[in-house]
Amino acid sequence: MVTMLLAEKDFILRYGGVYTVALAYAGTSNYGAIRKLLHIVVSDTPDDVRRAAVTSLALVLFKNPGQPAQEPDFRTQ
Repeated sequence: MVTMLLAEKDFILRYGGVYTVALAYAGTSNYGAIRKLLHIVVSDTPDDVRRAAVTSLALVLFKNPGQPAQEPDFRTQ
């Protein structure tokens, strides 16, 4: 369901999908959620969706502010 929201053409549904990921993984530092949100930050067109993804990253990482999860290397992909 979340994957379908994030793949929608309507940016409002993608916006909701981003916050769905944030609430589902809040405080977990989940690598998959971080990866998905970072991809949205750099690839989505509307600024509203990109801002929501940055805010969502903060929600996912808030329990470990000094040490984020292992830093993924997205340059190789």
